[in-house]
Amino acid sequence: MRRAHAYAVSMGFSAFKVKVGLDLPGDIARVALARELAGPGTFIGSDANTGWSRADAALAIEAFAPYGIAFVEQPIAAKDLEGMAALRGRGVPIIADESVGDLWDLRSVIAAGAADVVSLYVGMSGGPARAVAMGVEAAEAGLDIVIGSNGEMGIGAAAQLQVACALPELSTSIPSDVIGSHFYLEETLEQPLRSTGSTVVLGDGAGLGVVPRPDLVEALERAAADRG
Repeated sequence: MRRAHAYAVSMGFSAFKVKVGLDLPGDIARVALARELAGPGTFIGSDANTGWSRADAALAIEAFAPYGIAFVEQPIAAKDLEGMAALRGRGVPIIADESVGDLWDLRSVIAAGAADVVSLYVGMSGGPARAVAMGVEAAEAGLDIVIGSNGEMGIGAAAQLQVACALPELSTSIPSDVIGSHFYLEETLEQPLRSTGSTVVLGDGAGLGVVPRPDLVEALERAAADRG
């Protein structure tokens, strides 16, 4: 975590998310270390990726309070919407992530009152247009919205950015995750997205506003020709 934090800071990041949902004592220790590294006042959220039971989730939310955690993402099983609803109102927003795979999932979350915020994915939603349609319904239901990341490379990240800018609402209190390119050693785009680590700027080019590297396009064309 120390190495990851130092690298993230060097890349310009000023908000952080801690992986939890593994074991409760270890989760609390990671959150405590994250606060120590980031310092007071720095934005820190947590993501359990469905890892807790209802009881452990409630205990974790209480234990995280002294460390000023800004949100808890997907604390319990994706389909346990009743349990998600019961965790709301404890002083920290609950984000539905794995619970919101498609439009029907979103409607179930809304009906159950299972989240304060929804995390939308371009891929899980079935493409940019469907992600925007989900965002419209979420906003109409009064939910806050963030864009989630599956570690997208350049073209996927460009699609995330287009969706973020097309949504009727996007959270201003919780950062979105247009960060996939930082996980790779090589860029797939001719010109990478303009990112400072804290913001990403929408380009003005055609389509998704980006162009893939010509050498990668040529390699894919050759591979396609060989298979043909």
